[in-house]
Amino acid sequence: MASGTRLLSKPLDKIILSTISSYNMIKQEDRIIIALSGGADSVFLLHFLHKYIRYFNIQLFAFHVNHQLRGVAADSDELFCKSICEELQIPFASVSANVKQFAIDRKQSIEEAGRNIRYELLKEEMSRISCNKIATAHHADDNTESVLMNLTKGCGIDGLRGIAPILEGIIIRPLLAVSKNEIIKTLEKSGFTFRTDETNADNTFERNKIRGMIVPVLKEINPALASAVSRLTENAREVSNQYEVLLSEWEQQVVFSPINNKVIDTRTEPEWVTSASNKRVLELKIKALKLLPNNSQSAVIRHTAAKHLNLQLLKIHCDAVRELISKITGTAIELPKGYTAIRERELILISKSIPDTAIFFSADCWELSFGKGTEIDGLLFQVEHFNSAQQPNYVSSDKMTEYIDGRNIILPLIVRRWQAGDSFQPLGMKNSKKVADFLAEQRVSTRKKRLQLVVCSGSDIIWVVGFRIDERYKICENSNNILKLKVYLNK
Repeated sequence: MASGTRLLSKPLDKIILSTISSYNMIKQEDRIIIALSGGADSVFLLHFLHKYIRYFNIQLFAFHVNHQLRGVAADSDELFCKSICEELQIPFASVSANVKQFAIDRKQSIEEAGRNIRYELLKEEMSRISCNKIATAHHADDNTESVLMNLTKGCGIDGLRGIAPILEGIIIRPLLAVSKNEIIKTLEKSGFTFRTDETNADNTFERNKIRGMIVPVLKEINPALASAVSRLTENAREVSNQYEVLLSEWEQQVVFSPINNKVIDTRTEPEWVTSASNKRVLELKIKALKLLPNNSQSAVIRHTAAKHLNLQLLKIHCDAVRELISKITGTAIELPKGYTAIRERELILISKSIPDTAIFFSADCWELSFGKGTEIDGLLFQVEHFNSAQQPNYVSSDKMTEYIDGRNIILPLIVRRWQAGDSFQPLGMKNSKKVADFLAEQRVSTRKKRLQLVVCSGSDIIWVVGFRIDERYKICENSNNILKLKVYLNK
């Protein structure tokens, strides 16, 4: 077998070296793991990087994934990769993965499952052997096929970006500017062999159909199709990068980010709600969204969902979320991956689906103790006893601190979530009011309403936490048995 230093094609070398330099893909002393399948592309990449190993002053490693899809042929691919690496004295590792079962378990196509498991295993190997880069052999034709696939799905500008030259700062694609035909011609001219995957000709696979049926027709119109698409993706990346800056500015205006105070305010998004329910939440300000054009609204929704929730939404989903602006409060729609978007009074809230019967806490109710605090899933409730001489001022400006007349209190005090049918007599009112109606008047969102806590004395609600105490338990002139109730965020 020919040596890697005999890879003959100075013009091709120049193009690849230019790509590496333009994107600063490789630095001195990088430790690079090559995704080696045994096909022409990865074999070419292996030989190319080996040829320039001293030039770049790098260390190379190779990693092969046996997908267990092609029986004996797949095993032969693995042995072939191992033999090349032995000849070039490049450390080699391989692993077998049941891609078919992986696809079933994750409800993915074979193509998608194979790609996902390859990257997962490559990153594991990279960590194991302390590499800092992964090199894949994607080339200009792969880029063309990816763009065409995205177009068939009605992509936005991001879909026109094609294959990223560098992904996540660690995955590099040095061959993106060269074609498959150039790669094969150079390998044959240099006397290098490679493996051929017969499934690449199976047009039942989406990418293969585009490669085998669509691309040839387009090349009849423009033989330099790959170059034309490469220019398109470069332009799209430039425009997209500029657009991302604008989206980030809009994001600051649209995304609701409550201040995380030490004392909880239940009318903002409390930290303990997120930690207790283990759900991430995105809240978008309707007033700010309305100031943007419709298409920009959808773009901001897509951008913020991806950034804050790692939720990839299609345009149809973003448009549906946007349409909630004109709907009545409480209107909800389902989104991918179990997320729900709901229209609140001033916000559109996107979170994991939360049924009305959801239990967010570890128990239905808690007893409060005097002196020491009572921890309730991230909150610390404290109860102290005073008489009129000990505490001259019983007025608190802090809505998470209240003073109660303790003469008619039934101990122990109980903290629980409010329930349908609950009522109390809000401070300053002559008649009782249902808690549901009171919270609605306070403009509490549907979701946060479900989490509202109340403090009870026997069957009486004496405090809707963070809002108001019961009129019947307020401090009066004759009060000489006084309870101080205070709630902290327990960090």
